[in-house]
Amino acid sequence: MGNMVWNTRKLYGKLFGAMLVLRLTSECNMQCAYCYVAEDGQPKSCTKVVSMGSVRKMLEYLEGEKTCGLQLILTGGEPLLYKPLIREIVECAEKLTIPHWIGIITNATLLDEGFLRYAKEKRIAFTISLDSPVFRYNQFRTENNRNLHERILENIDKALEMDVAVGINAVVNSLNVRHLNSLTDYCLEKGIRDFSLLPISDAGRAKETINHSVNCTQMCEAMQEVVEHIISVNETAGEVKVIERNIALLVKELMGIPTGPSCFSSPCGAGVTMLAMDLNGDIYPCDQYIGNEKMVLCNVENENIEQRIAENIALCAIVEKSKKRMDFCSECEHKICNGGCTADHIAKYGIEGQGNRDYWCRYYKQFYSYLRDLVAKTPEKAKWLTRTYWNMN
Repeated sequence: MGNMVWNTRKLYGKLFGAMLVLRLTSECNMQCAYCYVAEDGQPKSCTKVVSMGSVRKMLEYLEGEKTCGLQLILTGGEPLLYKPLIREIVECAEKLTIPHWIGIITNATLLDEGFLRYAKEKRIAFTISLDSPVFRYNQFRTENNRNLHERILENIDKALEMDVAVGINAVVNSLNVRHLNSLTDYCLEKGIRDFSLLPISDAGRAKETINHSVNCTQMCEAMQEVVEHIISVNETAGEVKVIERNIALLVKELMGIPTGPSCFSSPCGAGVTMLAMDLNGDIYPCDQYIGNEKMVLCNVENENIEQRIAENIALCAIVEKSKKRMDFCSECEHKICNGGCTADHIAKYGIEGQGNRDYWCRYYKQFYSYLRDLVAKTPEKAKWLTRTYWNMN
């Protein structure tokens, strides 16, 4: 099993590159109601900020793997609380001998012109957490603070005016589920090329606020509305102006366009093309596992990191996608999601409970059936949901 993991990592690294999600801090200046990495939903740690020593060792390790490139994603907490540390990390990454790309996941409240100029110079991209441009649909993030909401939108405008790359991550919840296309229209108006719609993950603070979630039928109906709206606006424009990343990925799968490892592939990217590092140097298969002590692969200070990762029992279970779970999915007609996100499953049921049906299973089946019919019956419409089709023709 260790050899399989090792060989898979080497092959995929050469083909697709590697991704490191680096958690800079556990501190945050917001209290999003469903945060999956919220400190109050995880074991307490005396470490609040990652050390540069750990960062250097991790980057050196990944450079030694000789992948074709590295995506370095900085997250938190709120990473912009520590801008000097970000500059140190960028300086360290610039010394790598492999191509690299840096992104920051942020709530955008602390963006300022000085840091945006720096980000433009270093070609740093931002993924900004925003559930809706409409205040009342974004209140699980900003609560009743309208000024905070307006500051986020103003800072997004500043970034776009300075030609800094911006994408949006939105969590689908009970407030915004019937209004997701307000975000589609916002991205179209602002020239933001892509956004992601993510279900609430049953981890961190979300364990205590599950009432903020939506059911499978609501999710499916809302996503269908998004599909139809994206097709309409892109077709009207005569070019692909905006996409939702997960929809685009699924359409590519259905069109037979290679996508590489993803959350829905088998194996997924976790522990294969992706690793995550926590504040204390613990290495995880992906950032969704951070805080789950059973999913620690090793620590960056350990000797023989490659061997420890390859032989890790938890990672082997992820790469195999669990035979029990695959058997459970074997009767499904779609064979596309491979049981959904393994991290979400483990958060809910534990490592041994992967045979349970994914909470979103019914949503996946309904939505995939809809997309499959769309691609099969009206491929001329489906092509407006992904840029890859146009790049190939």
